[in-house]
Amino acid sequence: MQNVIASGIGSAKKSESKCDLQTRKEDHQQTTKAVGNKKNLGRTGIFIIHQNKVYRPPIVTNHSQQISMQQEQSIQIARLRLRLERPLRSGEAPALRGFFGRKFEDEVLMHNHGPNDELIYQYPKIQFKIVDSIAYLLGINEGADLLETLWLAIDQTKIGEQELKVLDAQFDWENQNIEVVTAMIEYQFVNPWLALNQKNFQEYSENESRSYRIDKLNRTLIGNILSFCKSMGIFLQDRIEADCSKLTSFNTTLKGQSMIGFVGTFQTSIILPDLLGLGKSVSRGFGTLLRKARA
Repeated sequence: MQNVIASGIGSAKKSESKCDLQTRKEDHQQTTKAVGNKKNLGRTGIFIIHQNKVYRPPIVTNHSQQISMQQEQSIQIARLRLRLERPLRSGEAPALRGFFGRKFEDEVLMHNHGPNDELIYQYPKIQFKIVDSIAYLLGINEGADLLETLWLAIDQTKIGEQELKVLDAQFDWENQNIEVVTAMIEYQFVNPWLALNQKNFQEYSENESRSYRIDKLNRTLIGNILSFCKSMGIFLQDRIEADCSKLTSFNTTLKGQSMIGFVGTFQTSIILPDLLGLGKSVSRGFGTLLRKARA
């Protein structure tokens, strides 16, 4: 068994010594510790490959540095990419969430339910996505810590009644600044954004004015962003702008109920992390956004 440590893309050095480790978790801990001793290396500078697992270690900071970063309006983001034996459909994200909720039932962040199965109302810090037929888990702050602890134990999943092996897994971690900027940034909802509750859905449907509907979506999107920031302990002093005029609507379902969702591109004046979810049912993959490539 060999570890590969690569600096950047396209350059790799193979270690000549063989590892004599009993589990992948032990290997993960030792390689992470080894990386931690290289203080000049950052999250995006290196990655570790172990069999079919790819790990991008976090920046090495002490506790006081992490607190300072939080005060500077930043959050910790972890992304786990799982390629399974077959392509997944976007509608299978709830089944993916269900599998992880059962496998790690003692971890509240995996399912957001209390000891008596009561729902815990908070912004989900672990979210489950299907994007381009690939499974993704997004962890935020405590959720990022949990994903880093558990990801090497995931060798297979179960979608419905079908068990699917994990062909490869990639884990990366970064500190993401959340800040308002002067120029508008373009994002895309790659999974339907469930913007409307029962009340504002009726208001939206009854008023056929395009300007009214766009304004309704703009204000709803800003509200979703502010709710996310508040749940992260981030309080913005500058005003957020939004433009949802390029979004298109279509019918979707949530827990068997018909709903209206929105996909396409939108613009807003705040930096947000890729794969973040906004709106309703983000833990099931709805409202997943990606930043559009700069021209």
